[in-house]
Amino acid sequence: MTVIIDGKTLADEIVQNVAQEVSAFKLKNKVTPGLAVVLVGGDPASGVYVRNKIKPIMTLFFQKYLLLPPFPEALAL
Repeated sequence: MTVIIDGKTLADEIVQNVAQEVSAFKLKNKVTPGLAVVLVGGDPASGVYVRNKIKPIMTLFFQKYLLLPPFPEALAL
């Protein structure tokens, strides 16, 4: 039997759940979780990958920490 999964809807539900958990964590612990990213080198594809990982983090109330390479145009945030 084939099951069709609506990936967008599922992803939106996961994001909502994580956002609620992050909010509860922040209230309880007085700490904001974060994501640290170290980008080494100037490969534009790596910059796109990192940028795409950071976007959802910003919507989830996480702090982000970036160690930028000497090629800041790789991220173009």
